[in-house]
Amino acid sequence: MDLLKTILEFELFSVGAYSLKVSTLFMVLLIFIITKVVLWLLKKSLFRIKGADEFSEGNIYSLFQIIKYVV
Repeated sequence: MDLLKTILEFELFSVGAYSLKVSTLFMVLLIFIITKVVLWLLKKSLFRIKGADEFSEGNIYSLFQIIKYVV
């Protein structure tokens, strides 16, 4: 457990009062991956509708783009 804590608290570089640690990079990467998975699942569920006409498909795509922008 101490080894993991030591690795996560390792400081990559610092500029003034700001320091970049491995734990910060790990959290950013984790948030990015979770967001991509949620958006992928949302896209799959939205476009699962069978028999949607071209107009409806365009509306669904627009809705997904708005949700993607907000997230």
